[in-house]
Amino acid sequence: MAVEELQRTACVKREYFGGTLLRTYTRAGITVSEVEYTEMRHCRSHTHEQAFFSLLLEGSYREYFGGSELRYYPFSLGFHPTATEHVDEIAAVGTRFLLIQLSIEYSQRMLETEPALRSAGSPQLCNARGSWLATTLLYYPCDIESVVAEMLSTLFPDWPVTPDRGRPGWLPQALDLLRSEYTGRLTVIDLAQRLGLHPVYLARQFRRWSGHSVGEFVNRLRVCRALEQLQRSEMPLAEIALHAGFADQSQFTKIFRRYHGATPGSVRRAFAGNSRALRRA
Repeated sequence: MAVEELQRTACVKREYFGGTLLRTYTRAGITVSEVEYTEMRHCRSHTHEQAFFSLLLEGSYREYFGGSELRYYPFSLGFHPTATEHVDEIAAVGTRFLLIQLSIEYSQRMLETEPALRSAGSPQLCNARGSWLATTLLYYPCDIESVVAEMLSTLFPDWPVTPDRGRPGWLPQALDLLRSEYTGRLTVIDLAQRLGLHPVYLARQFRRWSGHSVGEFVNRLRVCRALEQLQRSEMPLAEIALHAGFADQSQFTKIFRRYHGATPGSVRRAFAGNSRALRRA
């Protein structure tokens, strides 16, 4: 993932979804934003042209549509299809949301087989798995495409599997592609297109049979390569990050610490200390 693909904004205070925009970043047609409401408000009926998820982080929120009501509690996640029309109410001062907005083009590609989720549908609350996935976007935005694909998969009915309900025949090819191209920019959508699969189906079945999301699998491969370079070369950390496929040293450090509980620099120092001890022995 190139640095220019992930644009972050340390926001000057401005309005977004009727609240104050605290921070935002965009990648590949997905915009993730944190929004705060400093006063209670009741918004009349309106329409959102783009599909989006809304994760309530703090406060209280209700929305009304077609005679129905949804009440949100902290870490409730709602999905709103394209062209959602509703009335909503911010019911507490200091209410905060993480909003995950999907571009029209992205929605068309990801939801093409599910018209009910693509347009003119009703908002719905997601299950606990969807909520947990959304919370990871607070900390690991580099996995945004894989995470959002899995979030969408929680909205679909179970997909049919192979007749014998065994491991999908395409899985070895998917693993081979990821292992050979993990330092590049192969996305869930790209992988699905090359395998002739729907990206949401791919995201769900890949996790089911591999135990990891596509993004997690790729990150583990990148960390393994970085470990080898930390042990065997004096290359600067920024170069190791780029050679392993990370966007920059900051992303490299974050992901590396996530899987190893230590920074790349501390691991390099440990490797050096072990090497000196072996030479003295």
